[in-house]
Amino acid sequence: MIFYQAWTEPWRNKGKAEQEYLFIHLEFCQSTLKHALLYENRHWFTQKWLLFEEIVRIVHKLHKACVVHRDLKPDNIFFNSELSVRIGDFGDACVGRDEFGLYGGGTPKLGTQYYFAEELNSGGKVTEKVDVYSLGVILFEIFAMFQTGLERNSVFHNLREQGPPDNWDGDRELYDMMTALKPSDRPSTSQILDYIRIHHLE
Repeated sequence: MIFYQAWTEPWRNKGKAEQEYLFIHLEFCQSTLKHALLYENRHWFTQKWLLFEEIVRIVHKLHKACVVHRDLKPDNIFFNSELSVRIGDFGDACVGRDEFGLYGGGTPKLGTQYYFAEELNSGGKVTEKVDVYSLGVILFEIFAMFQTGLERNSVFHNLREQGPPDNWDGDRELYDMMTALKPSDRPSTSQILDYIRIHHLE
C-alpha cells in the first residue's frame, strides 16, 4: 500500500482523557486476494501467472530492501482500485540482515499455520526463504479451485505432507522447490521470477 502522510493530533477515546494519537494515511485497497480466491470471484483474474509474478516481484523488492514479511497470505495481499497488487500488514516483519544474511531470532510458530515455513517452529534464524515457502502455498491456492470452505480446509490439512492433489493444474515442480523442507533448497525470488518468465510467460 502507498503511504501518503502521518500526523498526530489530540483525540478523546470513549470518555478517556484526551491523548495524542498517531494517524496514518494509506492508499485505500478495495479487496484482498483472499476475497478474489472465492469460487464466485474467480472471474476477477484470468491471467494467473501474471498475478503470481506480480506478487513475487513485490516480495523480491522487499527482500532487496532487507525486509522479510514473515506472514504472507491471501489476507495480506491487497488490490487497489486499478486491481494492482499491494502487500500489507508488516506487524511480524523482520528488517535488516546480519553479516551472515540472517534476520535475528524467529518467534516459534509465528504466522498463519498453513503458510508458515517449518523452520519457524525451531525458533532459529529467519531468512528470505520463509517468505518463499509462503509464496509456494499462495501459488498452490491461486491455481486451486475450491467451491467451499470445507473443501479448502480438507485439502490444506494434508498439503504440507502430501502436496497438491493430482487434479491441481499449477506447476508442481515449482511448488515443490518453493516449499522444500530445507530453506537452502528453496529458490530465491529472483530465481522464481526467471522460472516463471521462461516456463509460463514466453
